[in-house]
Amino acid sequence: MKTILLLEDEPGIAEMLVMLLEHEQFKVVAAANGLEALAALKQSRPDAILTDVMMPFMGGPEFCKLVRSDPASADIPIVFQTSVEEWAVREHFDDFDAFFLKPYQMKDLISRLTLLAEGGRAPGQRAGPAADNQSSLGLKAEPDLPDL
Repeated sequence: MKTILLLEDEPGIAEMLVMLLEHEQFKVVAAANGLEALAALKQSRPDAILTDVMMPFMGGPEFCKLVRSDPASADIPIVFQTSVEEWAVREHFDDFDAFFLKPYQMKDLISRLTLLAEGGRAPGQRAGPAADNQSSLGLKAEPDLPDL
């Protein structure tokens, strides 16, 4: 079972994401901000990180910079899911593997997380400029998953 470290400060969104990801056979470790996520990262290494941008105490970009600066975690795939435009996120942090602008198709997020969690991240790999929620991944997912 692959593990996702989820950073989301909105309890309702976090709860729904945990439920949907667990339904897709992921183990989910949830954190409400970057500080909690750092503590969780010290306990166990996830297969991928799914993070929001704006959170209290330490936001997604600050957390992700710390993840990338540590050789023990630098290769963990990072996926942003946020209502902040991609260009604004890239001004603070641009070394992520996928980006989903809310609202997005949940099936696309699940497909991308599955690929990244199973395949990992190649050394030095960086995300391209295209937003993932705009692309067609061509993978099968649950057709009844809600958009987020």
